[in-house]
This record gives sequence, structure tokens and C-alpha cells, in this order.
Amino acid sequence: MPRKIIFSTGNYFKVYSDDNRKIDSCLKLDVEGVEILLAVASQIKNFRLKKGNIKRLKKLELNTIHLPFALSAKKRYIYFYNSRIYRDMMKRVAKIADMINAVNINLHAHQLKNPKLLADFPFHYTFENITESHGWGMNDYKMLFKKNPEFGMLLDTSHAIRTCQLKEMVKNFRKKINFIHFSCATGPGHGNDHYMAHRYNEPNKKLLDAVKNLKCPVIIEAGAEEGLTQKDMEKEVAYVRKWLK
Repeated sequence: MPRKIIFSTGNYFKVYSDDNRKIDSCLKLDVEGVEILLAVASQIKNFRLKKGNIKRLKKLELNTIHLPFALSAKKRYIYFYNSRIYRDMMKRVAKIADMINAVNINLHAHQLKNPKLLADFPFHYTFENITESHGWGMNDYKMLFKKNPEFGMLLDTSHAIRTCQLKEMVKNFRKKINFIHFSCATGPGHGNDHYMAHRYNEPNKKLLDAVKNLKCPVIIEAGAEEGLTQKDMEKEVAYVRKWLK
């Protein structure tokens, strides 16, 4: 069975500022779903989907939501506690998820400080690997899934390449990996990352072969380059489809 492809609105973060314009552009592509990336907390409060986009999103089978990883443009990190402010935030996220029939909600693994917050909003959740700035090691991820077996993993290839953990992540969590954030990166360290594969010719692109035979859907989450066009987005989807065969 052909692998399913989801396209993140994050691919347009240097192209458009308006969320509905990003979604509309995603919907023009040959994909099975759209990931709505809510990068900062303020996006949730102000997020409004156009009726036309809701109708079109509902026709797709694999829409997903990425929870914020920043409080604001100036304050980088956000951590989720079981408190009123985060419960209100999750209520709004749950409303968006219901509106578009989302099949998954994703957040970075280190962000969740109290699992009860998610338990009270029954969706399928995945934790994304991001180790560079937070001191998380392989044992931390193992403990996370041991304590929360109902959650899955979203494997981000750029994050794993930068920390030289991609093959190890696949080996240790193959059965837990429900989705892949697909993009290219140099590594290790904070080099170029979240680059589109069809434009990226570094030798370490070969490292992506580690995820080629996984059975889960692929979420294209790139867009770090300057000057991307809709044609680049189309080429990336076509490239990834061909690569997955």
C-alpha cells in the first residue's frame, strides 16, 4: 500500500503569514492530509478557519495539528501544565481538531509537564523527538512511553540527524512511530535543517533511508529555505512520493 503524505502549513512560514492562506496552498497539493502548525500560543487564541477551508479539509483523511512550541515570537519555549490557562488552550485546540476531523495532535516531548492535561481531551497524541536544547536522551524517551503507553511518537528526521540519533530512534521506537516529520538537515549541531529533500544535495541525505521502510504516514515539514514557491511545494510532494516507492 502506498504511504500517505501530509503537508504541514509550516512549509509556508517564510512565504505567508496568514494561516488560511497557508492552508489553502496546502489544499492545492496532491496530499492525503494537512498539518496545521500552531507555532506560537497566540495563534490558537486568534485562529479562525474559513468555512471553505473547513469543508475542504474535512474531505481529507489525515489532518493533524502541531501544538505550539513557543509562547511568543520573543519567548521561545512553552511547557504544558494542568492549569486553567493550558486547559483553555487545549479546549480551543480540541475545537479545531473536531472541526477538521484531525487524527493526531503532536507536541515536543519535553513540553508536557502533566499528562492529565491531555487525558481530559481524548485525541490521539504523539510526542516529537527534540533533544538538542533540552537534555533529553534515549532513556528519557523510553521512560516517557513506559509511563504513557497510549501515546505514540512522531519522528522528526531533522532533529534526529542533528543529534546523530536517527538510526537509533528507528531501532528503539519502530513500533511507537506513528508519523514522520520529513526534512533534510546537516548534523550534528544547529546547522541547516528542515530543508526540502528535492533541493538538498548534501551527502547525509542518505541518512533518510532509515525511515524509508517504516509503514506510517509522512508529514512533509520543511520550508526553511528562502524564496520558496508553490512550484517548490509541488516538486517536494512529487519527490517524496517517488522516493517512498
